[in-house]
Amino acid sequence: MIDKIKFCEKEAYEPQRDTDLADIGVYEKLQGKVLPKRKRMKISMTNNLMMFRDVFCKDEGNFYSYNPCVPFIEGSCRSAAVCILNPDKSQQIQIGDASSATFKVDEIGGNVVATYTSNPHDLIVSKVNLVCDPNACVPVIEAQGQQNDGSFKMTLTTVCACPGMCDSNGPKTNCSVCNTKYAEFTKSCDRGYDGKEEAIKVLIINNWDGVCKFPDNDDVAFSLNNDKSTCEDVINRCNPSQSFSVNGYMCKTA
Repeated sequence: MIDKIKFCEKEAYEPQRDTDLADIGVYEKLQGKVLPKRKRMKISMTNNLMMFRDVFCKDEGNFYSYNPCVPFIEGSCRSAAVCILNPDKSQQIQIGDASSATFKVDEIGGNVVATYTSNPHDLIVSKVNLVCDPNACVPVIEAQGQQNDGSFKMTLTTVCACPGMCDSNGPKTNCSVCNTKYAEFTKSCDRGYDGKEEAIKVLIINNWDGVCKFPDNDDVAFSLNNDKSTCEDVINRCNPSQSFSVNGYMCKTA
């Protein structure tokens, strides 16, 4: 059975199937200061910002930023969908123009692949493998770096890669409650956290309501995301003892 999915308001076709959510070390990324920028449950940011900021590729030491549907700016990357940064982040190169996006099904893996190009004189190609997971209300991305054919590769696991499960506002499914992934490893919430869960290693709160309730364990790392808060605001009002970020910016390391 072939079902239609709509990603970034563009249509593609993908086989209906079950997939497993891969643990790609979210805790290590948070503790290592690689904190993707997220806004509620939508798949893309606006206002020249990116959904996934400076995602580390351990195989080569570079960083990658990605915004699926709307162009962003980061350093010398302009009108970008994909941007690569060198290990010390002093240089940025656009490796995917947002206006060049195409979507098609990979005949081998069966996933939809988003392809972006840049620099018509010396063609650069970036491919993002879109993996359907009905439970991935919080999207998870892995940067796999430059491939043997010269292209750049990333994998994005999200509910929005599943047929009929997202619209322009994000997932249609019930993503507004706290849910746990990877056993008691990662906790993701919309709006707020009740302060009762124990043994969390990663806490991600999208559309954070500003309530200063966080886990008690010191080895937790958490990411707060909304339209208004800043590092200074959270430190002054809440002063959490743990490592945390606000809207993708690392505010404190334990």
